[in-house]
Amino acid sequence: MRGGAPNATEGTATTVRGLLNRRIRLGALGVAGSLAAASLAGAATRPAGRTDPVAIDRGPAGQLKVTARIDLGAYPQAVLDGMVFAEAPDDTVYFAAGSVVQAIRGNEKPLVVLDTAGPVLALAATNGDLYVQVGVRVTEYAVPRVALRKSWTLPHAVMKPTSAGLFPSSGVLWSWSDWATDESGFEYATVVAISPSTSSTKIVDNHAYPDDMAANPAGLYYETVVGTKNHLVRATANGGRELSAPTTDSDAPLALGPGYLAVFAMKGAGLPYVDEFSANTLAVLHSSRLAVDTSAVLGTAGGVLAIESACSGYVCPTAKVVRVDAADGAETNGVAVPDAQRLLGGTHPAAIAEVMGRTYLVRLS
Repeated sequence: MRGGAPNATEGTATTVRGLLNRRIRLGALGVAGSLAAASLAGAATRPAGRTDPVAIDRGPAGQLKVTARIDLGAYPQAVLDGMVFAEAPDDTVYFAAGSVVQAIRGNEKPLVVLDTAGPVLALAATNGDLYVQVGVRVTEYAVPRVALRKSWTLPHAVMKPTSAGLFPSSGVLWSWSDWATDESGFEYATVVAISPSTSSTKIVDNHAYPDDMAANPAGLYYETVVGTKNHLVRATANGGRELSAPTTDSDAPLALGPGYLAVFAMKGAGLPYVDEFSANTLAVLHSSRLAVDTSAVLGTAGGVLAIESACSGYVCPTAKVVRVDAADGAETNGVAVPDAQRLLGGTHPAAIAEVMGRTYLVRLS
């Protein structure tokens, strides 16, 4: 998505229905029963083993600071859980509550830019386009006028989604959808590659863990199940997949740094860890204990950011946004962002915080 910006992660994922900012879950959750292999006809699946063409860059990275705090309005936590957000490389932030999409340009007040036919499940943005998912329909709009360009209907395997995410990348628009409800419990997500040039759609995976995904020009990174084993995956625009060796990490937040993938998981007796993998070979590089638990994570050109929170639940007056060194687990250069819940990635990152019933966009640099 970065439109020429040097950020490591290309595309802004947006997830909904309480998934975006959940706490890190236990790393080894286990898989009940035997699942059919997730490789699909026509999607090449092979162990990742290429030489690393991208050097890992760990900095230097400066002290984080708050540059603006913009009031988005009064949204109770139950409403905020269902809202979706996206940040473009030019730092324009889009968000939706129900069917209404608003935009924040610079530090101006939110402005309504679109009213859709139903609840918005996912948003993503580049400097020139806004992508909106409503039900099984994904629509592309030209910005800043928000003029209709084209739309796609997801394959029939995607039925009545309740959660979704979009990642615009080089030559492909990545989509994931699942249909979990309070009654059904956890459901695996279906990953689809959309070709903006040909309007074709291709199912890449149907046993992906929802929400925890990141993209760059090399592909979409996420976790999946093959048989009874968990793997990290890099999916490519042609529908191919490269798998890591089996991993005990599952349903764990992940973020892309320059040349590496950081996976945040609980291990042992509920201890927080960050596991670092090569973004090119998916080989394990390091596994390090974190001093303080983290929630939302974000990949940037300067490395990985996370919300450091020693509190339980959403409300945490002592929350900070920190840089995480995936090689040793060090959490540094932090800035206080009380009650921060989500992180957004443009050229400059931002956080979403809920303070006393009001929601704020907190811009960082």
